[in-house]
This record gives sequence, structure tokens and C-alpha cells, in this order.
Amino acid sequence: MVKSGGSSKTSSPKLTLERIIGLTASTHSALSIHPLSDHVAYPAGCVVVIYSIRKNRQVDFLSSGNGKAIHCVSYSPTGRLLAAGESGHLPSVAVWDLNTKSVVAQLPGHKYGVSCVCFSPNSELLASVGFQPDSQLLLWDWQNELTLASNTSVADKVLSLSFSSDGRKLVTAGTRHATTWSVDQYHAGQLVMEVSALEGNAAVLGSHKESIFYDVHCTQGVSSGQVFGITSRGVVCQLGGDQVMAVERFVDLKVKRTYSVFVGTKYVVCGCSDGVIRMFEPVSMKYVCTLPRPHALGRENRPDDSPAAQLSYADVIAAKLTADETRLVALYSDRSLYVWNVESVKNITKARSFLAHSSCIWDIALMPAHDKEGGYPPGTFVTCAADNTIRLWNLDVDRQSKQRVVVSNGLRSVYSKEMLACKAIEASSEEDGVSAAGLRCLAISPDGSQLVCGDHTGTLNVLDLADLKLLHTVQAHDGEVMRLCFTATHAVDKKECLLASAGRDRVIHLLRPKDCYKLVNSVSDHSGAVTSVHFGLSDTKLLR
Repeated sequence: MVKSGGSSKTSSPKLTLERIIGLTASTHSALSIHPLSDHVAYPAGCVVVIYSIRKNRQVDFLSSGNGKAIHCVSYSPTGRLLAAGESGHLPSVAVWDLNTKSVVAQLPGHKYGVSCVCFSPNSELLASVGFQPDSQLLLWDWQNELTLASNTSVADKVLSLSFSSDGRKLVTAGTRHATTWSVDQYHAGQLVMEVSALEGNAAVLGSHKESIFYDVHCTQGVSSGQVFGITSRGVVCQLGGDQVMAVERFVDLKVKRTYSVFVGTKYVVCGCSDGVIRMFEPVSMKYVCTLPRPHALGRENRPDDSPAAQLSYADVIAAKLTADETRLVALYSDRSLYVWNVESVKNITKARSFLAHSSCIWDIALMPAHDKEGGYPPGTFVTCAADNTIRLWNLDVDRQSKQRVVVSNGLRSVYSKEMLACKAIEASSEEDGVSAAGLRCLAISPDGSQLVCGDHTGTLNVLDLADLKLLHTVQAHDGEVMRLCFTATHAVDKKECLLASAGRDRVIHLLRPKDCYKLVNSVSDHSGAVTSVHFGLSDTKLLR
């Protein structure tokens, strides 16, 4: 407790957010690069994370205070402002002044979520698009929190928007359409009697009229006036025209699908399926290079010698260049983030990489402290998730370098410094051809030698924490395992160690670890799913 001045009142110390593992980006609009620095913005739940590539750490966390998940982010052209669109019912667009780290505008107006946001070149206006079935295109005077113009006649889904370099037009693209909207008559501070209707002109798409345009980007500099769009059929299109925008040329990227496009002064960057990123020259559309792929799915610890045809890779949902165009930041569909060094396109290397769970995290446990030489460093914790993986983490990178972390069987991850190792648990069953995988809970034995995790099928998987090898598989419940708990004692205390397992089948089982987790007793007097179970301090009572 901390006393305040001479007052007798006490106040609790505040918790300070220091680090976030993972991200919740799902589209290209969830990644934004600062136009003047190396800062990268992306969402993690209801927080916007600001990561510095040079410092290699998260330098800021922004929250609007609304408690709603962030879906999209965008820096202003000057880098002084950051806008973020929320998801969920009746969302807002929040605008931060990055000098003061304060919210300077809250813009409600959409109904079901904000798909993407974008500042005008002079930072006076802000455009936003809502989720379907709202799909509203709104033009904001964000400083006065006023809607200047809107359009609700966009029948098809809008997935991207971008201002032209002169700020006179706004381009939107999505399912079977690309449209230009005239916005040169709108400016900040103008008197608004009623919200105007935006007037748009549909682009002539030719053979691409049935395609989904996932992303669109208006160019600046040498190729100013051109618009690049990426389609679901693996094609990047260059669009132009003074009165009516039309596809002037296109390049087949030779991939299954494409998801993002970014245009810099030197390169056009296309994010594609299967971990492929291709770069072209913006004026001539001449092919430049293809970046190395990230880690293969299921190979989060280290690469192996499996044939390329047997490996699969996460899709690239966003790929953008930094201001100096020496680094490329890529987000992948498995929630991993890579920073590539593209200073020399003939020798592209990985500068940074961060891995995380690709699905809902259900449980977390701190590794017991022990004095084993070469073991996991203090502060190591374990997580399990619906992606059917168990991951071991330690955020003290300095301690890791001083204390050699030994994970046998080649499991030490080479892709992430804070993720020590990743272990995938094979799905125990399939229903109607769909995998029933998904870990729900975990527990670590008091001596830190074994880890037990329960899944959605009622199976307990027992692993040796030294090398993460699977020791036992026990079919304990008829439904999902909800909670696991060990007694606090172990063999040196001359008391029997037990494991309690609670399930959705309304049963609690007691199992004996020393007998390969043989069933000792069961309690089945609940009328519903047992969501929690704990042993009392003396290990003689079961709390449920």
C-alpha cells in the first residue's frame, strides 16, 4: 500500500502493462507503419500496440477506454495522429494525439464494426467503412467529431479504402467493385446543416469484374495518380484514368490468393497465400523478388528437411514497408509477425520474428521454481490454446542469455526469443471429418517434471517437461476437460500426489500420477458442468 501525502487513506498500486504476447490482426487494415519513423501499430484485443523496430520492444499501448476489440488502425500522414476502428455493436473510431497519448476524438456512427479507416493527405479528414450489413462509408471532420458525408448505397462488401495523393478522391474496393468518390468539396471546420451524400464512379474492371478486391492503395511520388488493387484470384491490378478509373494492366502473381498490397516509392509489395510476398517496381510493374517464407506450420521450433511439397505456410494478411523502405513488416494468418531486412533485394534476411498462439488461449500456468541445472529460467510460464499447441514462454531475454536454456529433442525455438518451445498435440478424434482438436486446460506437477493438459474430447495428455515428449494419454471424460489441479505435495513430503480432473460431463476424477494416472476415485453429484476444482491447503479437501 502507498500513502498519499499526510492522509491516512491508502491506495492500491496500479498495474502497468509492460508486454503483450500475440496480436488479433485479421486483415491488412490491422497494420499501419509510421510515415516518419520505425514504429509499427497493430491491435491486440482492445489495445493498440506500438512496436519500435530499432529498439525491438513495444514502446506504447493505446486504449480508448471503451473496452471493445480493435479491428483496424491507421497513422496520419504526419505521424502525429493514430485512428483505430472498433468491432462489435455500435463501435466508434478513436483518434489519438501521439504527442500526448490521449484520445482527442471519438466518432460513433457505424452499427456492427469498423472495417477500415484512412486519413486524408492533409490529416484534416478521416474516412471509415463499416462491417456488413451496415457497409456505410463515412467522411469525418474528426476534429469537430462531425460526419460531413456518407454513402449507404454500396451493396457489396467494402474491404479497403485509400485517399488519392492530392486528397481530392477517395477510392474504395471490395467484392466485385472498385469505386472512386469525389471529396474535394469537403474540408475541416465547414458548416454542416445536413450530412451530404457522397457521389461515386464505379471503375471499369473488365475481366476482373467478378473478383474480390481485398486491398487497394493509391500511389504517391513518381507513380502518383495510379491505384493498385489486389484480387482474390492472385492478380495485382494497376488502375488509372482521369474521369473513370479502369484497369490499365495487371500481373498474375502465380499464387492461389492475394490479401494485401502496399505501394512505396521503390516497390509494390503483394502479400499472398502460403507465406509468399512478391515485390515489383511501381512504374513498370517489373518483377523484383520474392521474399523468403516464414516458418512452416507445425514447425514453430526449427526448420526440418521435409520436402517443400509436404509443408504448408500461413497466409500473408498484411505486408508493408517502413518509411525508409529498408524493412518490411509482415503479418501472417497464424498471428505471427516478421520484420524482413529488404535493404538489399538480392540478400533479404529476417531481422525480427514473433510467434504466438493462432487461436483462443484457454489456460496459463507458472513453472514451479526449482534448482535443476540447465532447466527453465525463473519466470517461465506455459500456455495452452484452441490451436492445439502448448507453448513455453520466458520474457527475461537477458536471463536466458546468462542461463543456458536446455530443451532436448531439438525443441528450442529459433524463431522467437521469448517463446522457448512449442509442442503440438495431435487431435485425438474427428467428428464429421472436422478435427475435434483444442486444448482447454493444463496443470504442472509440484516438482515441475510433468505437464498435463486436457482437451475438448475429454483426453488427458501427460508430457515430460524436460523434452516435451508425450508420456501417457488418458481418456478421462466423456466431454471437454474444464479444469485440472495437482495436490501441492509431492513424493519428498511422503504424501501421495493426486491430480483432480473436472469435466463438462459433470464428473470429477482423482488420478494417481505415480501409477500412470490410474483412476483412484470419482465424484459425480453435480447437475451441470464442473468448471473449477482445487485442493485445500492441507490437500485433504477438494473445493469445487
